[in-house]
Amino acid sequence: MPTPDSTSSPSIRRQRNQRRDTSPTKKRKVLQRNSDNRDDEDDVSDDDTAQTPRSQRLPLRTSQQSLPPSSTSSAGLSRRPSRRASPVKKKQALIGLEKPVQFNELYAPAQQLPADVRSLYGRIRNIAYYHSNYLPLQDREMISRAVGEEIPDFSFKKATEGTIPVPARTNSDFDELQEILFTSYECRKLDRSELAVNMLVHAPLLKLALKNHHYVDEELIQTARICPPFMPPLADIGDKDGKVTEGKMVDLALVLTPAEDGSRALGRKPKGNMHDTAADKRLLRAIQTHVLHREPPEAQTINQTAYTPVMFRPIATSIETKGEGGAEEGKLQLGIWTSAWHRRMVSLISKLEQRGDGGSQPLWSSVSREIESRVITLPLILILGNEWKLLFACDRGDSLEILGDVPIGETSTLLGLYTIIAVLHEVADWIQSSFREWIMNVFMIND
Repeated sequence: MPTPDSTSSPSIRRQRNQRRDTSPTKKRKVLQRNSDNRDDEDDVSDDDTAQTPRSQRLPLRTSQQSLPPSSTSSAGLSRRPSRRASPVKKKQALIGLEKPVQFNELYAPAQQLPADVRSLYGRIRNIAYYHSNYLPLQDREMISRAVGEEIPDFSFKKATEGTIPVPARTNSDFDELQEILFTSYECRKLDRSELAVNMLVHAPLLKLALKNHHYVDEELIQTARICPPFMPPLADIGDKDGKVTEGKMVDLALVLTPAEDGSRALGRKPKGNMHDTAADKRLLRAIQTHVLHREPPEAQTINQTAYTPVMFRPIATSIETKGEGGAEEGKLQLGIWTSAWHRRMVSLISKLEQRGDGGSQPLWSSVSREIESRVITLPLILILGNEWKLLFACDRGDSLEILGDVPIGETSTLLGLYTIIAVLHEVADWIQSSFREWIMNVFMIND
């Protein structure tokens, strides 16, 4: 009689299985399988187990259109961002919108730019390209000492004839800009998030630049979303449900602040030594009346977003911030956001031209004036890391052309910060004059 194999003994096999089952991962696998296949499944090696997720991720290299929307079988899919894919993923695809958006290089400003921003561009070019007449004369000694070199005379603003010389550090931005420069360096060194940089560097810089502009304020709008009625649809599919894009749009904005709005209504000292006029008060009432009484609930805003802080304050300049190398995504977001603003303005102008419900006159005007057929050109700002770029969104009638990029300074140098401040002064002056006048024309307000 042959001697039985000791390894085939039931008791020995049970002991071996108990040793193999000490791993919690394998124990869960064994319990999930039929007991008849227990011995076969226990022979799976650690290498095979490690390879399983990789083999499951292989189908993700194929087109995602082949996967059902509710598919959860891929292990790698759960690690990807939860944001749903957008039909528009590159700025070049914006030409497929119902009103196409195209980005082009600004190489012939006199021919390419509309008349409403040509003089603005000329002043900005003198500052950012020629470095002319942009530094405060009273800060000359401090600036030269800080940068370690003598700065040419033409870079400093000329004292106006008949004015009293301003002592150094009187109404000076030097200390604040030095602090912003140090904070910017710290943000780069610590690799702070985009939100942190916006709050610690960009927002304080904008506030400093606008401190003397009565009608212009900065606003953080990172949580603002486009209202569905103003989402630009794709021409080929007519996306009326607002699915062109999802997620964050832009980060900051320069807004036109009408009379008695915001903190000025609480007794804050007027900025820029200016006071609201009767026309400003009529403009605010006109905006509030139209938004609250003539728009459906989903469109009760002067802008393309229902974000409360800009409900009654028209956005004049939108600002998007990205890290270095984020130009493609930044321009995509600016393009969609600006296209939505244009749709909102066209809708607003159309309703105002109807002269009220039932043919009645608007509540805020007794005189009808012809409204310009094209939307005003908008300055846009794209921040890539430390570098600031200026663009112009031009209404071409059947399309929207965005021209740029014009370098306007950087937050990594003191002179770069002074350049940004000087450019923002020019943009704010334009908002207080040309943009404000255009908005008043839209609402038929006599200044």
